[in-house]
Amino acid sequence: MSPCTGGTSTYTVTPPGSGPAPTGYTWTVTGGTFTTSGNTITVTWTAAGAGQVCVTANNACGPGPAACLAITVGQGPAVPTLTGPAHGVRREM
Repeated sequence: MSPCTGGTSTYTVTPPGSGPAPTGYTWTVTGGTFTTSGNTITVTWTAAGAGQVCVTANNACGPGPAACLAITVGQGPAVPTLTGPAHGVRREM
């Protein structure tokens, strides 16, 4: 299921089984904002259309190649129009 604007998604990166272990990760997101915690990212999608989540593993030798996921973000419903009186009835006591 594709995420929608205003929704959140969580992504997790797993280190490869061989090679030097990463000392940290650098995340980039297109179409949303994010918070990170270790190897996990939570994205709040802010724009409908094509989005992307990328992560780069880092160690003492620098960054490795990026791993990216293409995401299609759906448009949430439009704001409805609400009609009616702007104030309630006032009763004298």
